[in-house]
Amino acid sequence: MPFTPSSALPAALDTMSDADRQHLAASAATLMRQAREGVATQPLRGRNLGLVCEDDASEAASRFERAATTLGAHVVRIRPSVAGLDDEAALPQTARVLGRLYDAIECQGLPPATVAQIRRHAGVPVYDGLGGLGNTARTVAAMLGPVTDSPPGTELESDAYVLQALLVGSVG
Repeated sequence: MPFTPSSALPAALDTMSDADRQHLAASAATLMRQAREGVATQPLRGRNLGLVCEDDASEAASRFERAATTLGAHVVRIRPSVAGLDDEAALPQTARVLGRLYDAIECQGLPPATVAQIRRHAGVPVYDGLGGLGNTARTVAAMLGPVTDSPPGTELESDAYVLQALLVGSVG
């Protein structure tokens, strides 16, 4: 059973209940076990995710993209300066268009007010730096223990499985 948050994501990650943390850890452990057993699972197959970030070399952006594509999602990187997300007057309309194009949107390096506007108008899950994984996600990842004996090509860190569980729970 995938993780289904009882509160909004990802703004509430740091205020997640103990029950949500346990459920998230169980979902991540299931994804980890399936990868170890070589079970091909792509619950996000056919889903399109937008990754709004200015820095193509960002480790957080790469982590988000790897976790999502491993689950079958198609990830498109969007530069905020090119998409017009720096134009406050056009921001609501741009967010609505992004919401029609993508099943979820990950924002990295944007001002909190911009992310809030996108979240308000997009109509799809909007994450704020989910690929960077905060303290709560790392705490949950530590509950999983080290990742070992994964089949070749499926090696992910524990925190990537937590990220995947969050994605499956909110998009899948």
